[in-house]
Amino acid sequence: MSKNLIKRVLALVIFAVLVFSLVSCTKDAYAPVGMKRITNKDIVDYTMYVPVEWTEDISTGIVTAYYSEKDRSNISVMAFDLDGDNLNMTVDEYWTDYKEDFIATFSDLAFEAEGEATLVDKIAAKKYVYTATVTGVQYKFMQVVTITNGTVYVFTYTSTPDYY
Repeated sequence: MSKNLIKRVLALVIFAVLVFSLVSCTKDAYAPVGMKRITNKDIVDYTMYVPVEWTEDISTGIVTAYYSEKDRSNISVMAFDLDGDNLNMTVDEYWTDYKEDFIATFSDLAFEAEGEATLVDKIAAKKYVYTATVTGVQYKFMQVVTITNGTVYVFTYTSTPDYY
């Protein structure tokens, strides 16, 4: 082999090693085993992980992912800022207003848990579990609501009762 060919092959190998090492750096070191990050930090200020086989959708600014085409069990996170007189709103006050909309929308709304204390990233939150029929299909929902620094975060898991 000529020296020029050896140099070219060596340069190509070094380039390939650099490219692969840079690609491997993009993996999220904090993702739990079997999970992937679906949050777009350019759109939202939180990080969310889902199982690697779930399908993600962050195109609307609401971070969502679903299990499969056959089983549309899904999760979503919404975040929005409070304003005006609502800046100091509590989760209980927020839920009271939100619940009125649910009652008006779902005629068969039934709660299994309402206002159960929990934590989201070490911040006080409340969990609500309920069932309701949407377009003729019964669903079971779990919502966890927290408010921090004037922003309401609503995590929702939705599934049919069989898959819940």
